Amino acid sequence: MVARKFQVLHNYSNYDLEYDTDDGFEVFQFQLFSLTFVPPDQQKIYVDEDDILVATDSDLLAISDKLRLISIEDEPQPQPSTDLSL
Repeated sequence: MVARKFQVLHNYSNYDLEYDTDDGFEVFQFQLFSLTFVPPDQQKIYVDEDDILVATDSDLLAISDKLRLISIEDEPQPQPSTDLSL
């Protein structure tokens, strides 16, 4: 059992999260859900300093303790091109 403490930034709020790395990534996502109400299937988690996406195969022992959570619904959508010079 390796317990880690993470600080997660989401919508300009900071959340402290204690996580046992033996529990698996899904448990981590559900803990984030209980704090932020962002469902696991809508979560994108990044290492705050490096903008590296944290995925199911990421080593949660090796990453920074400062993370950023973005809801897929809150992500900026690419704007369609309005070039009409065809």
